[in-house]
Amino acid sequence: MSEDRQTRWRERQEAEGVRQINLLAPVAAHPLLKDLAGRLRGGEAPADALRAVLKMATAPAADSERLVKARFAELHGVSKVAVQKWQARGLLVMDGDKVDVAATDKRLAELGLGRFRAPAAP
Repeated sequence: MSEDRQTRWRERQEAEGVRQINLLAPVAAHPLLKDLAGRLRGGEAPADALRAVLKMATAPAADSERLVKARFAELHGVSKVAVQKWQARGLLVMDGDKVDVAATDKRLAELGLGRFRAPAAP
């Protein structure tokens, strides 16, 4: 019965011009891909959605940018647990309960962690 319901859902989605795809991508790219998918599902034009996501991906962190740990984890393509471990190791620069993005990014870049991680060898 569950398969029938899933098939009907997929058929309705396809009738609306939406089809699910599965792809393998580096973990660091997942937040960007999720953002792109959300924008497209929301009706944003593909070219506009791509421009917005690329702008977000290439924009340097503002000096005053502060994020909660969960959002910081998404930015770096890691889990919230990884960010908690970084905090326990003293790698996060905190401003109250938020992460100082620019200062923490500097530390992570020096260590090659998060979005500054070297690509895995093939």
